[in-house]
Amino acid sequence: MRLLFLSFFALFLFACTTESPFESVQEDIEDEISWDIDRDVELYKSSSSYQSESEKCRLGTSAYSDSWCCYNYGYQCYTYSSSSSYQSESEKCRLGTSAYSDSYCCSTYGYQCKSYLESSKSMKFCLTYFETENNWDGLGVGDPEISFTIYAITSAGQSSTIYTGKLLDKDNTKFWSGNSCTTKTIPALTQTIKVCPTVIDEDVSSDGDDNYSSRMCYSVSSIGYLKDYDEQEQSDYWNSDCTVKWEWYLY
Repeated sequence: MRLLFLSFFALFLFACTTESPFESVQEDIEDEISWDIDRDVELYKSSSSYQSESEKCRLGTSAYSDSWCCYNYGYQCYTYSSSSSYQSESEKCRLGTSAYSDSYCCSTYGYQCKSYLESSKSMKFCLTYFETENNWDGLGVGDPEISFTIYAITSAGQSSTIYTGKLLDKDNTKFWSGNSCTTKTIPALTQTIKVCPTVIDEDVSSDGDDNYSSRMCYSVSSIGYLKDYDEQEQSDYWNSDCTVKWEWYLY
């Protein structure tokens, strides 16, 4: 009787510690299904019918926007930039829809310009060349002093006078080239800039200096249309006594 009891007790312990055959079968089925799903996914990805989002963007079949594809994968960027929904800052300036000011659009892209300056600007003014064209003082050379008077004129005809001071002051000189510069301020509302050169042959041995100026002035109108750093080259072409050249730009 004692032996029979121990046998039943051992069988009971074995039943408690051993996995149910039904549970084992269920786990095997789940593992098989999981493996089949993973295999099917890999097969689908490797098939010709599968396309990654990157590939869709490349082919232009993505459900996302061109700008999204451009930002995330570098595809469809040209299509996005050339589409009607995209506008460069230059195009916005041309259409008058830029968030920047008209003066910015004008100086940067040449759009929305006024013929006059909407705000004051700096002017870089440089004398670049001088040469005597006749026999100054009977020596073939001179003692040139060159300066300029600049008139900033509004559309109403009001004028502001600006002096450069001496940009060249030489002794016994026939020829000079280089850059002798000064910076001035051109006031707002200026529409025309008129430059008048003055050329003096300093004569220390007599009572007065010789004036070799042509007494002519040279103008540039509608300066509001000029872009920043757009160089304006000018010369005193009416002068038969000497050659004088200069240039200037606004910024």
